[in-house]
Amino acid sequence: MDHAYSILMFCFAGALLLYGILLFATKDINLVPRSSSAKFSDGKTYARQFGKIIMATSLVPLSSGLIAWNGRVAFGFVVLVIGFIACIWESTRMI
Repeated sequence: MDHAYSILMFCFAGALLLYGILLFATKDINLVPRSSSAKFSDGKTYARQFGKIIMATSLVPLSSGLIAWNGRVAFGFVVLVIGFIACIWESTRMI
């Protein structure tokens, strides 16, 4: 029970990484949620950029889980929150 948070974060990071790889490899705009409600000049480029962002975002729960694995769950949670805020900030600038 001590490592439940870490295991959950590792699974979440793996799921995000797989989704990012799938987007990056297939370049399918239909895999992006709500892609039908927006107009894109180049859907394949957008899907590829979005995949890169998702893959980079998967590092946040991974690092949070690694920190929490050592018994510092509170620090892991702080890293998770700050990391997601930073990823959202940078993602909006990249796209």
